[in-house]
Amino acid sequence: LLERSRRNVTAGSWVEQCLRFLQGEMDAQEFLALARQGGDLKAATQLSEACYIIAQTELASGGLRAGIEMLEACIATGMSGHIEFRLARLELRRLAPEREARLRHPPETEPAPKSSPSPGDVPASTQPHSAQPA
Repeated sequence: LLERSRRNVTAGSWVEQCLRFLQGEMDAQEFLALARQGGDLKAATQLSEACYIIAQTELASGGLRAGIEMLEACIATGMSGHIEFRLARLELRRLAPEREARLRHPPETEPAPKSSPSPGDVPASTQPHSAQPA
């Protein structure tokens, strides 16, 4: 499905970059760096989208802590008129019990993050576990 979708988008477009990330052709750090390209509004929009997409991939792979942190990073972009912002807020409400438990008792069993993003990628508290050192 992703490959078929990718054939129908403009090469080099932001949508293609999102599909490349979802197909595993780049890591979260690279994806966030691409999201920051463009003018202020374009970069903020892309960053909101990237944070949300990363959050969903983290949550789908069992990375609750990293998923929650990336949802929080999506909201921190301030792009309140965008669907990703609204979906991130709804997802955080859905995850509220887990989020509260995480804040009270940080998990010891969640996998350690894999690699660190460059300075300025996202705040340290919002780095996805796929972008932190092991």
